Amino acid sequence: MKSLLRCLAVSALSLAGPVWAASPLDGAGQVVVVTSEGWDSTHGRLQAFTRTDRGWKPEGTAFDVALGRSGSAWGIGLHPAVAAAAASVGDAASMGDAASVGDDRWSSRSSASTRDDQRSSPTDAIASPTDAAAARAPVQAIGGPRKREGDGRSPAGVFALGTAFGYAAQADTALPWQPMQESSYCMDVPDSPYYNRIVDAERVGAEAVEGSTEPMRLDLHNKGDVRYQQGFVINHNPRNVPGQGSCIFAHLWRREGEATAGCTAMTAAHMQQLLVWLDPRQGPVFVLLPRAEYARLQQAWQLPALAAAHGPTP
Repeated sequence: MKSLLRCLAVSALSLAGPVWAASPLDGAGQVVVVTSEGWDSTHGRLQAFTRTDRGWKPEGTAFDVALGRSGSAWGIGLHPAVAAAAASVGDAASMGDAASVGDDRWSSRSSASTRDDQRSSPTDAIASPTDAAAARAPVQAIGGPRKREGDGRSPAGVFALGTAFGYAAQADTALPWQPMQESSYCMDVPDSPYYNRIVDAERVGAEAVEGSTEPMRLDLHNKGDVRYQQGFVINHNPRNVPGQGSCIFAHLWRREGEATAGCTAMTAAHMQQLLVWLDPRQGPVFVLLPRAEYARLQQAWQLPALAAAHGPTP
């Protein structure tokens, strides 16, 4: 009987929708929303929104984007912690930190720019949550995969934005701009002290970037590859937990609709529109969710309505 009651409790937790004190969009004046057909979808639709006195207003029209080659999975960001659905409440409780993702909604969105290691110490970490309540944040038993290093999935959830970056010395954007050099790498090696950070090999040493598969000047390392010509950092896993996923960006696609290793890719024209529009003073955030999850969480997270702004993904 006790086992049955525990199972029923977990089911109710999953179906009733999460309950928490604050929306992960609190304080955000701009939001970039990406929705997909499901967890395994490799394509989605992107719509930008501005907060007004009357609510969220769509900016421009929705457009197609490419997602991870394996789809998407729960990431770590501003949204409350998420745990894989367990067989019982007791199992969910026993999973602890190792089974949960998210729970950085108390972090300062502006701290994201500390990933710019060409202008800050390579050992600087993104600021930890500033509210002790973060340690007591609810862990939600919920379905869906969880992001892991090398899984080919784009992180799902709500995320702060980091720096914008690219091949040029400057760009038309209000976001902090980080020009990439031939020696710039993002570290996707879990046991590296620079894991999930962009570093300059000339500063940290050639040995420190060994094993990275993310040279940031892809044009110089991969026969003119344009993907990182312009982009911005999506602050998944801001505490740089080893193995939880790294180097998540919005960037250009190399070929139309080509899936990514876990980023969100688009045309150069659409990227330029976003970079011009994004304003760090507005606390912009990035939301990526399968449509079913978006609908389930829309009220609790105070997400923008998509009916008038999103069409179906082709």
